[in-house]
Amino acid sequence: MRTNSDATLIAGGPIVKAYKQRLFTEVPELEIAVQGEGEQGLVELLSGASPSAVAGILYRDGDQVVENAGSLQNAEIDSLPFPAYDLIDIDQYQSQLSYAYNHRRQGVLLTSRGCVYSCTYCFSHWKGIRLRSAANIFEEIAALYDRHGIRDFYIVDDIFNVDVKRSLDLFDLIQAAGLKLRIYFVNGLRADIASEKFVDRAMEAGAVWFTYAVESATEEIQRLVRKHLNLEKARQIIAYTQRQNVAVNISTMYGFPTETREMAQRTLDWLGELPKPSLLPYHFCLRFFPGCEINQQAIDAGWDAERMGLTSRFSYNDMAMGTPTLSKHEMNEIQIEYHRRFGMSNASAVDAAVRTLRSIGYEDTEIVHMYSVLKRKVIRDVSELTQAGGY
Repeated sequence: MRTNSDATLIAGGPIVKAYKQRLFTEVPELEIAVQGEGEQGLVELLSGASPSAVAGILYRDGDQVVENAGSLQNAEIDSLPFPAYDLIDIDQYQSQLSYAYNHRRQGVLLTSRGCVYSCTYCFSHWKGIRLRSAANIFEEIAALYDRHGIRDFYIVDDIFNVDVKRSLDLFDLIQAAGLKLRIYFVNGLRADIASEKFVDRAMEAGAVWFTYAVESATEEIQRLVRKHLNLEKARQIIAYTQRQNVAVNISTMYGFPTETREMAQRTLDWLGELPKPSLLPYHFCLRFFPGCEINQQAIDAGWDAERMGLTSRFSYNDMAMGTPTLSKHEMNEIQIEYHRRFGMSNASAVDAAVRTLRSIGYEDTEIVHMYSVLKRKVIRDVSELTQAGGY
């Protein structure tokens, strides 16, 4: 990290609260870490405040790591300034694949902080949720649209539709202004609180990409992780969305504490009841990150803590290690079956995905780059993906 700069290194994000002093051990170059929301603390530090004077932060003092008492006050969320896009090279970002695997001048929107749910596999800084108003979100969209020529907006909230009225109000503002844009819900929408009205209005405002987070299609696992998703409502709205001319992704996982081969199979079979596969192969092996309640659930279920902790360093697509109730061999079987039925090994699924992507405005070069990443090999032409090499 010190090869190109001697600037002060400051860390933020959930890992600070989860690791605290351990973070300084693992990153010897780290000098300061800000817990929770970082705007106030970072401004104080950049304004010249001594680390010892900033509430709630951790900093290196000689051979010691000091954690200051107190906590940073959370600002009124609508009062926070918008990201300074004039300070970055948007064209350089466009040259890289976006959250939706395309090359666009992109606006990334985070419209909320926190969550009203308490899923045990998630990390949470605090209880509850703070929502930006529809008017505030629209103001940011309009500024990026007018000043920077941005037409593609990627919403990265954990659950954008947690307040349905706010969502519909935003869609109304976009339509009333006549903005011609594309909206991508690249993180998880909550399926059982979405409705046909939500989907229709989102599409009218420009939505072309929907992602629904299901995780598991077994009631036992839904109760264990406290997601409590209504699977029948989820199935209905996902099916409705798949019948529209949009990309639809479905996030599922396997490898939960106490999950058996039969339970994992139920999730695959539930996916098989939908009209289409997920456009992207979003079936991941569960990873255990510091500070999440599911870690203790796994230990209570007989998992080895050290072995479990290793998974936080793995990619979601790395090979599974196996659990006390789901062997490594069975996990590999699950992943192979998923790709055979719904993913990269299903030629008709890939063919249908390519056609959907083209229909929502993806260039063939974007599709080639997307599938080069997904297949982990160089794809040179879309004809390699479509059945019989057709266009």
